[in-house]
Amino acid sequence: MMNYFLSFKYIKFIIAFLLLTNASYALAVACSDIFTNGIQAHAPNGNIRLRYHSTITGGSATLAARTLTDDSAWLACSGSSCVVTGTAATKSTPTFLTGNGTNGAVNIGYQGSATINAGSYTAINVGQEATLTFNSENGVYYTGAVTTNFKSILRLQSGDYWINGNLTIAQETVLRRIASSGPTRIFVNGSVTFGFKAFTEGFASNQLLIYATGSITSENELNFTGYMYAGGNISLDFKSVVNGAVSGANFIGAGNEVTINYQGSNLSSADFSPFCSGATVTPVLLGSWNMDEGSWKGSANEVRDTSGNGNHGRAAIAAGSSVLPSTSSGNPAYINGNQNTCYYGAFDGTGSPARSHSYVELTGFPALPQGFTFAAWIRSTNASAQHQRILVRDDAQNGWGFSLADGTGQPKLRFFSRNIANNGAVTGQGTNPNCGAFCVDTNPVISSNAWHYVAAAVDTSAKTVTLYVYNQSLTLLAKATGAYTGTWSDGSGLAAIGGETSASAEGRTSSFHFLGNIDEVNIYSGALPQANIENLMRTARVCSGPDHYEIEVAAESIACEGAKVTVRVCADSAVPCNRDFSVNTNVSLSATAGTLNASTLTLSAGEASTKLLYSNAVEDAVATLNLTSVATAANNSTKCCTGTSSCLVASSCSSRFNRAGFIFSETAATTQNIPTQISGVTNNNLYLRSVRTDDKTGACAARFTSPQTVQLAYKCINPTTCIAGQTLNLAGTSIISNAGAVADGSVVYSNKAVNFNATGAANIPFNYSDVGQIRLLARLALNAGGGEPAYTFTGVSNDFVVKPHSLVVSAVTTASNINNPGTTSSGAGFVAAGEKFNVNLQSRNASGNPTPNFGREETPEINQLAIIENALSYPASGSLTEITIGGAFTTTSPAGTFINPDIQWNQVGSLTIRPYLLDNDYLGAGDIPNKPASGVIGRFYPNMFDLMNTDAIVTCSGFLYMGMPFNVDSTTPSTKGLDFMLRALDKGGNPVTNYDLAKGYAVASIPFFMFNTEINFLSRLKNNSVAISAPIWINGVAAISEPNAQFSRANTPDGPYSGVKLGIGVQDCLDKRQLSDANLTVDTTGGCGAPENNAYELAQFEVRYGRLRLDDAFGPETANLPVNFSTEYWLGNRFIDNQDDSCTKILRSAITYPAGNISVPANLTVALNGGGDGGEL
Repeated sequence: MMNYFLSFKYIKFIIAFLLLTNASYALAVACSDIFTNGIQAHAPNGNIRLRYHSTITGGSATLAARTLTDDSAWLACSGSSCVVTGTAATKSTPTFLTGNGTNGAVNIGYQGSATINAGSYTAINVGQEATLTFNSENGVYYTGAVTTNFKSILRLQSGDYWINGNLTIAQETVLRRIASSGPTRIFVNGSVTFGFKAFTEGFASNQLLIYATGSITSENELNFTGYMYAGGNISLDFKSVVNGAVSGANFIGAGNEVTINYQGSNLSSADFSPFCSGATVTPVLLGSWNMDEGSWKGSANEVRDTSGNGNHGRAAIAAGSSVLPSTSSGNPAYINGNQNTCYYGAFDGTGSPARSHSYVELTGFPALPQGFTFAAWIRSTNASAQHQRILVRDDAQNGWGFSLADGTGQPKLRFFSRNIANNGAVTGQGTNPNCGAFCVDTNPVISSNAWHYVAAAVDTSAKTVTLYVYNQSLTLLAKATGAYTGTWSDGSGLAAIGGETSASAEGRTSSFHFLGNIDEVNIYSGALPQANIENLMRTARVCSGPDHYEIEVAAESIACEGAKVTVRVCADSAVPCNRDFSVNTNVSLSATAGTLNASTLTLSAGEASTKLLYSNAVEDAVATLNLTSVATAANNSTKCCTGTSSCLVASSCSSRFNRAGFIFSETAATTQNIPTQISGVTNNNLYLRSVRTDDKTGACAARFTSPQTVQLAYKCINPTTCIAGQTLNLAGTSIISNAGAVADGSVVYSNKAVNFNATGAANIPFNYSDVGQIRLLARLALNAGGGEPAYTFTGVSNDFVVKPHSLVVSAVTTASNINNPGTTSSGAGFVAAGEKFNVNLQSRNASGNPTPNFGREETPEINQLAIIENALSYPASGSLTEITIGGAFTTTSPAGTFINPDIQWNQVGSLTIRPYLLDNDYLGAGDIPNKPASGVIGRFYPNMFDLMNTDAIVTCSGFLYMGMPFNVDSTTPSTKGLDFMLRALDKGGNPVTNYDLAKGYAVASIPFFMFNTEINFLSRLKNNSVAISAPIWINGVAAISEPNAQFSRANTPDGPYSGVKLGIGVQDCLDKRQLSDANLTVDTTGGCGAPENNAYELAQFEVRYGRLRLDDAFGPETANLPVNFSTEYWLGNRFIDNQDDSCTKILRSAITYPAGNISVPANLTVALNGGGDGGEL
């Protein structure tokens, strides 16, 4: 047996290792999805910039990017004008691997050479004209930064090169292939630079990949064969050539005449794993959530992903104070012999009270840019209720969803995506409704309260989405396929099972959550065929049991009262444990003394209770309870609990019976455990009952019916110590506290006169200023007398929880502890968008004072503290985007207060936030009752303004002509006028979308300036003859597009004017933010307190009033007659030749003489008519 056991463990280890290895190298993306053309930009607002006479060959005219700036001045995309998809290109972010540097550093001097084998190196430096050979075919090299020098040589074998640092390829360095087979994959955790005339040698494009987390840049005349991918920007300089493709966040064409020869046909045979693979992607399991946990509590990673990829989730609610989603059992979706699908998720409409706004948050779930498949079992309590989300990623209304009865009120399965569009009719049993985006519905085949297996297969190569619905008998009820147009892209925000998240406005409504049960959620890369889906549907296993059972009974009981006995089935080993709500089977109890009201108990949501009656017990008699049988076996031994917080592993559980004693109860006449209390709130319904067991009847009778001085005390159970200065009042008297570990014989008591009534009950109103789980104790020692022996009456309450009255946002400050001003459309701002700030949360009692024991629990509740955006206060029509919470809350002063200094809002405006507990539960007693929204937090303002695509206005030898549009590129025949963007940015350099005039933000004005030291020429800055209009702020961007912007020409000659400066400024009266790189001194004071000279110089030039002069030509008909053209400009009182003009070009087609334009050779011969003729320009 031992050998077998060891072998089994070894096999499990090997399987786990293979799963993990496969997970890290999962081929999630097809290379053809990443490199769809020669150039692509994968940032959300990514731009491709093509400089003069740049060329892309071998692909279509469509480039995957958000925007395009085409300055190529010709048909750059395989003979056509380039266009873009309008959406970001597909991304891939493989997990970066690093070594330990055990092989040390490699340094090669001038003209030296070295050969190294696969291993782990700290750094590599190759000297001038030196050679380094990587000798291990299909080897793996780990190293720090790699640097080459002038004319060095890197001889590269096939394999993987993991460079944890920058890769610097110097001038005229060669990357030479020496491999006989296999690709070379270079992964750089940093940036890559290529020097002048660096080049590759011996590679086909599908044999070399360079991936960088940072940027990739080149100097002039790079010649590269392979594929480049940068997490940052890619910039290629003059006459660089790439045979393959490039993809970066943006493509910045730093130089003219760049050529990209796209070789997409090679991608089908490319093996660039783990970055990407050839065109055919083998489906890989990305996530699998079996929902077999006993319960969920809102803890991180509690909803386990069994795929090996670690995409665990946690239970959550989007709004309100509902109980969290959890698991259940008893009615599995699929049964096969002794195997089934075991537990399943219980979402909205399940439980008592019924859950609402529930979902499972998949915080680590990867992006899904390529083909994929979703599949799950579902059972809806109302299959016609609208908007039931099964799986969704649509926080920002820019993603996709897999849902039931969505928008139709009919029991149809739907898949929708907001980034693609329908293309033709649906085939099979379904339709594509007009939903404003791509949608495909099945026929209405799903029944309420019945299990169905559902799947959606998204094929991004064929551009189709196929839906499947099966019943519990595995019969196919509907299959529907819809085609789409556009490029698939993922949504932003969190993915979730069972509902929209709290970050979504829809998620915070009562709809958009699944009603009922979801189970066996699987996500694969690649579109699974129907046969694979049907195999997946038949997945079952032998179900594991709960963690353990608990028997709970009081350590001491009174004979006439009996003892309450509770059996609890636990999902974990915590104390108190988290109940396994899914177990609803029977258990059997026995007792060594007394009588059980019921010996067979039916568990409900993992718990059942009965009573042990033992009225004839003698003083100190002991009754022992045993759990004799369970229908659902547990994985671990039974525990005995003599209070919810005192549990030990034991096969039995005992209670000692007294003939008389004290009982703490919520009622005067019966025994009711003290329920959960609220800190600082007086509970007038708390009683201390004095009872004795009647020797004849065994019933309870009053022991005291007159005032008595009773000793009272309390213990802090969880946290285990009490805080000095906090008060617990019973009947108006402050009671002495004791730590939980104090033995009962050592407890310190307070004396209190207690008035017992005729039934033996005394009202003792309760008020506690702190929080936690506590226990009350009472004692009264009677001396012998009246024929009665000496007797000590004792009583111990149940362990009960005192919850905070409220959880509040007590302070919001900047990183330097300046208080939040709470402003909106006026007044000082708070912090810049994206700047870190502090949020303080405080647990309070009903008097508004901090409760210092909060956060000191055995499992600290501080770990559950969180905040969420509540409402947008400014601007009126802006977007309430998500707050970013980095780090965790930690304790600060005063006690009961907690600070998180790592909060950011990457937006402008003002908002309110709301605190909450992640699991909506304090010590198992439910949620904190009051969690008010904060006051207004703000105003958040732009971090700065910047100008984008501001190409310098190019002059001709330092001058410009009046009335001619500004030219932004001297090498481009066409003119551009003014064409750039002004952006309001957050700290991360992203536009802030609430900075928008139409949304109600008091945006900055954008003045232009044109002047020299003597004259203000602003009135002459025009677009043709019309004054240039002020740009409008839209979503944080003000676009300036004035294609015919010019220094306008007056009706009469004037000038020339030298030293003319053209600039643009920002006058920010509200936030007073600075323009990045402001460099223009203007004759303004800034006004309204805005920064002075907050302007940027676009150009400085001389401007001239010019004309074109055409001279007459005379001569014999036998000679070619030259016709002279010359440019002149006004010099104050006359026109003179413009000797500086080497730029003016006149198209032949603009000259007609006499029968047509002279670009046609035949028109150069003039037939004289009467001795002369004329032409025109």
